[in-house]
Amino acid sequence: MSEIVLRDARYSELPEIAHIMSEAFWKDGLFGELIHPHRSEYPDDVHLYWLRRARVNFWDYRSRWLVAVAKDERGQEVIAGIAQWARLGDGGQKLECWYLDPRNLLKPLSSIAMNIHAWAWPNRASDPKQEDIIERAYPHFEDIWSGKRAESWYLEGLAVRPDFQRRNVGRKLVQWGLEQAKA
Repeated sequence: MSEIVLRDARYSELPEIAHIMSEAFWKDGLFGELIHPHRSEYPDDVHLYWLRRARVNFWDYRSRWLVAVAKDERGQEVIAGIAQWARLGDGGQKLECWYLDPRNLLKPLSSIAMNIHAWAWPNRASDPKQEDIIERAYPHFEDIWSGKRAESWYLEGLAVRPDFQRRNVGRKLVQWGLEQAKA
């Protein structure tokens, strides 16, 4: 494998990103045990949780989806890890589209499409009562991101493929955000 390079993720890579997130958080207490208690019976459904969220949040212009890639023996890119960073505060507001920009429709339309997707292909690995626990917790975070912390970069998600762990992939993805915060 070649050197690890960071770049912006592509929408077409979201299914692969969802699988990486699923693998990385398989044994996690929140995303594994609480949200996906039936993951052993339906292992192929867990990635649906990550895919639906990624397809909606990809269109949030305050977010940056990064992938760490390497080239395999055939010269093909392989995603080794991913990071989803969110720009909070006034700096994030500058990244948003103008009010009447048609791109503002992509996130709400994607949300509708993913609701239909969830109806057609339910995530049988999840506990429906817990699947939105993160979203329900957001109102409790408002005070955390105020005052000195209002202007910041927030690491919303970080995952490294198991076969790339212990190769500083996660470190590079985190370093990107730290450099943005210093700039």
